[in-house]
Amino acid sequence: MRLISNLIREPVVHFLFFGCLLYAAASLHARTTDPQRIVVSDAVVKRLTDRYVQQFGSMPPSDRLEYLIGRYIQDEALYRQGTAMGLGNDDEIIRRRIIQKMEFLGDGDSYGVEPTKQQLRAYFDEHSSRYIVPERVSFSHIYFSPDQGGDAKARDRAVEALARLNASKDSSFVPSGDSFPGRLNFALEDRDEVTRSFGESAFAQVLFSLSVGRWSGPIRSGYGWHLVQLQARKAPHTPNFATVVEDVRTDWRNDRQNQLKREALQRIVAQYQVIREDHARDRLEKK
Repeated sequence: MRLISNLIREPVVHFLFFGCLLYAAASLHARTTDPQRIVVSDAVVKRLTDRYVQQFGSMPPSDRLEYLIGRYIQDEALYRQGTAMGLGNDDEIIRRRIIQKMEFLGDGDSYGVEPTKQQLRAYFDEHSSRYIVPERVSFSHIYFSPDQGGDAKARDRAVEALARLNASKDSSFVPSGDSFPGRLNFALEDRDEVTRSFGESAFAQVLFSLSVGRWSGPIRSGYGWHLVQLQARKAPHTPNFATVVEDVRTDWRNDRQNQLKREALQRIVAQYQVIREDHARDRLEKK
């Protein structure tokens, strides 16, 4: 014990002890900062695993994890080599990726923030036009195809069928037409839905101007000619708040996220002195 006690007091022992500490610290620093070393740490593996679970909903099999680690090593080597060669200095794609990552980090400010019921109600009242349910109609139609003798002939057949409809005293009488590639009866469709079914034409515009209860036409669509009976019309209206509260909540979150992102960007830009040496402003002022 006396020998150990004497050794501890020796300056040379102190020198060696602290030298070992410095060597260990330097080795650790070199291991983490040496550009020629790619360290696959537990943190890296966890990040790769978490990313896989987030995408696929389960832990990666061992062979898949080995592949992910190998891909990480390749990507890291390529990234470091490209950085050393200065490939990213003037690369717009890399620049955009960095900007996007900064914007993504800014999104985190809005996570976990839940609006109160009063806030949602106020948002709904302020943006009520977003939630208006458009006008909808229910209708049936008879189709006349231009493939059966041409476009003019199809229209003539539709005119003749309409005359028979108007002359008939049987309210259930419906003349036959041609086979239509879609439905013959539609319930509570809005203009966009009608347009998707009948093509970009004046069909939807004419349809929504018809009176309820009577057969009308012929009306041209992207397919040919139609006789149409409008059976019901539901006027546009603003829905009850309770029925759209989840849509309102989503919109509130999106608007808040965009607002926080704009504010964060303004704070970042405010830290820099922006010097304009271009002449774009001069060209605009001359116009």
